[in-house]
Amino acid sequence: MTKTIKKPIRFSPVNIAFASNEGYAEPLAASVYSLLLNGSKSRLYDIIIMHKDITSESINKFRLIEKAFPNCSIRFIDVSELDESVSSSVCSYFTSEANYRLFLFGEMFAEYDRMIYLDCDTVVTGDISELFDISLEGNAAGAVEAIEGRYYSYSKKAVFYNKTPYNFDDYRRKILGLKNIQNYFNSGMILLDLKKCREITSAEVAVELLNSKPFIYNDQDTMNILFNESVKMLDLKWNYTINIEQSNECPNPMIRKLYEGTRRTDYRIIHYVSGRKPWNADVPLGKYYHKYQTLLKEDILCQRQKEEN
Repeated sequence: MTKTIKKPIRFSPVNIAFASNEGYAEPLAASVYSLLLNGSKSRLYDIIIMHKDITSESINKFRLIEKAFPNCSIRFIDVSELDESVSSSVCSYFTSEANYRLFLFGEMFAEYDRMIYLDCDTVVTGDISELFDISLEGNAAGAVEAIEGRYYSYSKKAVFYNKTPYNFDDYRRKILGLKNIQNYFNSGMILLDLKKCREITSAEVAVELLNSKPFIYNDQDTMNILFNESVKMLDLKWNYTINIEQSNECPNPMIRKLYEGTRRTDYRIIHYVSGRKPWNADVPLGKYYHKYQTLLKEDILCQRQKEEN
C-alpha cells in the first residue's frame, strides 16, 4: 500500500508539489528558492518533491534552503516504485518525472484538499500564496492557456499522432475528445482542488488514461482530457511561458496579431518551455533564472559558513 503523506499542522499552509530527477535538481532548487524568497512571511510553504533518483548531496542543498526560510517545509518523496507505470509514455524532451503529477490524485495525497503543481523549469517572481487562494468557483482545476495552440490553430500546421498528421484543433477534438478546445491548458502550473479532482478521477484511472494512447503531450493531454469541463482559466501571469515573448517579437504581423494582449510585465511565474533552457541556452527572460540561481548560491554559501562557525 502506498504511504500517505501527512500534511504539517500549521496555520494557513500553501501546498506545492514538484517532480524532478537529479539532472533537474539545480534548476529545481532555483525555482524553490525564488518561490520562498517572494512568498509571504506569514504563510507556511509546504513543498513536496516527487523523485526517483535525487542524490543525498542535492537534498542537502535543499536542507540549507529550508534553514534559510523558517516558514517552509521541504520533503522528498521517492516514487521509484511507481515510475514504471508512467515511464513508457514519454517522447521528445519529456521525462517520466513529468507524468508524476498524476500521482497527486491518489492515496499518497489523500490528506490534501488543495495543491499547486509546478514544473521545475520555472521561477516564481510573485507571492504564490495569491495563486493558491484563488477561488476555482467549483471547478477541479485552475490553469493557464497553452499559448502555442493559437499558432497551431491559425497556421493549420500538422501535429503527428500515430504517424498521422492532424490539424491541432482536430487533434484536440477527435483524439483527445475535448468539448471545449479553447480550454486546452499548459500543465506546467496547475492549481488543483484535490477533493473535486478525486470525484472525477484517481491516480490509477489517470495513469491508465495516460497509457491508453500515444499522446503527443503525454501528461498535459491526459490532464486536459480529465479536466476540460472542470477548469477555470487563469491569467497568463501565473504561467508565463517564454513563447509568449517569442511570439510577440515575431516579424510576421499576423502572428503578432494572434498574441495581441498576451504580453505581461507583472508575470508571477515564468515558465521556460521547450528544450532550450536558461541554463543551456540564451532564452527570453533567462536573466530571472540566473538572478535566483546567483542569489541561491550566495545564500547557501552563507548557510554553510554559519554551520562551520
